[in-house]
Amino acid sequence: MKQLIALALIFSVSLFAAGCLFDGMAPATPALLDEAEAAWLASPTASYRMMVEIDRPGDRRRSIVTVVDHEIIEGVVSYWDFEDRQWREPYALNEEQSFPFTVPGLFDIVQGALEESGRERIQVKMAGEPPFPQKIILGPVIMDGESVEQTKATVIVHQFDPQ
Repeated sequence: MKQLIALALIFSVSLFAAGCLFDGMAPATPALLDEAEAAWLASPTASYRMMVEIDRPGDRRRSIVTVVDHEIIEGVVSYWDFEDRQWREPYALNEEQSFPFTVPGLFDIVQGALEESGRERIQVKMAGEPPFPQKIILGPVIMDGESVEQTKATVIVHQFDPQ
């Protein structure tokens, strides 16, 4: 019976580990970011349109940014209405507000979190060719050794269309 329980436990842990590997999430490291960002900067991709969603407790937003020849030409954001369960009307963002929702901006989000966030964990999933942060999980902020509630955030690129 003990052997059966031990085998079941090993099997369960293996399934959990496989699930982490199959979703492509990995701990964010400077080396991972540097390698992916170097490949991105060396690529000929200069124009694209992308939709990025950020989900935090009580705050969900969708930004769509269009980049042409490395210049942001348009950015809009819509907020999720939790009561009506629909996206509100979008409104325009300026260049500075749009930047975090570009590929270089996503790299900056992860790099900034690694450098100064005090977060419990930072995970990233690289996707695309060249790779860029397709999903970012910013675990809760740690303050005085404790997790601060309502500080976890998820950033997901739902659409990336090179032009």
